[in-house]
Amino acid sequence: MLVNSSRFDILNVWPMLGKIVFHNRWQELIQLRQSQEDVLIAFIRSRRKVVKRRQQGRMESDKESLVAYVDTLLDLELPDEKRKLNEKEMVSLCSEFLDAGTDKTSTALQWIMANLVKYPHVQTKVYEEIHGIVGPSPQFGEKNENIVMIKEDDLQRMLYLKSVVLEGRRICPAAGMVMLHLEFFLANLVWYFEWTAMEGDAIDLSKKQEFTTVMKYPLQTHIFPRGLSQTL
Repeated sequence: MLVNSSRFDILNVWPMLGKIVFHNRWQELIQLRQSQEDVLIAFIRSRRKVVKRRQQGRMESDKESLVAYVDTLLDLELPDEKRKLNEKEMVSLCSEFLDAGTDKTSTALQWIMANLVKYPHVQTKVYEEIHGIVGPSPQFGEKNENIVMIKEDDLQRMLYLKSVVLEGRRICPAAGMVMLHLEFFLANLVWYFEWTAMEGDAIDLSKKQEFTTVMKYPLQTHIFPRGLSQTL
């Protein structure tokens, strides 16, 4: 819902009047919320069963020993009201948790890719470092059901890539786990594809403040498979 949130800001100004004047938008918001609840409540109930089995020592697999974010909400008590969170309240908290993580990652990645397109020599250096550590890009067109991805151990050796990600982080701050995601996405995107600006479209790095600092003009590029060019 984060992507669409700005469309519903007007409903917060005059809530009662907004329901009448912007009836269609209000109904759209209700539908979005219902869809969100349908997905997350099922997950919350599933995790409740996992937590119960964990407490009873009847875990069905080692994975059930891992604590998910929603697990921490199940026994959370509101001190003023002396009650636990209901499912709809947990949906709101889970939604905020998911939105914050994915939005920061995608926004930071867009800033990084925009700079690599604007400054091709930087993209070339990133690719050369990747090539030197894991080899050439996988060949497109080969009958291989398993997609080869760069591993975390390899990422730790890519010092120049890390410096590029850190520069992207300066524009759009990100936490440690997000940094690892950014390194993984960036390495594989550059390893598999060459990114170039669209003809006649200069990359504009102007900023706009929303939930995070985003690009005023979203990135649009051409991408070319590197493995394909190697077979020609």
